[in-house]
Amino acid sequence: MQSWIRAEARKECSGRLDERVLVADSAEPACLAAVAAHARCDTAYMAWVREQVQWDGPVRILRAVAVDVRYQGQGLGRVAMEHALDDIIDREHEEATLVLALIHEGNERSQRMAASLDFELAPFPCEDEPAMNFWFGDV
Repeated sequence: MQSWIRAEARKECSGRLDERVLVADSAEPACLAAVAAHARCDTAYMAWVREQVQWDGPVRILRAVAVDVRYQGQGLGRVAMEHALDDIIDREHEEATLVLALIHEGNERSQRMAASLDFELAPFPCEDEPAMNFWFGDV
């Protein structure tokens, strides 16, 4: 079982506020088994996204969920995403929050995981990266 370490960056960077990074350590020295990162996002594009899905509350972006190749296939990606979603609930003081995840169109494993966590493929494009798709859910 991994222990999870939380780090946060409170500065604003490109419209991202209150960024959080969760890391699962491993039994091996200097090896991180998994990472999940999310940030509150307040940009003009996010205002457009809110309008598209008719959402008035906070929006957070799942910026990364990654698992070291040595630990893949053990459910750690799902655990990382669940920890990130729980952390979002804590950070937003249990206020309903729209969560967006960017997933590459060819990453079927991540798409299946997102769908299993009740995320839906967004009916609008990712403006900056055409090969990426937004998936959204609320917590």
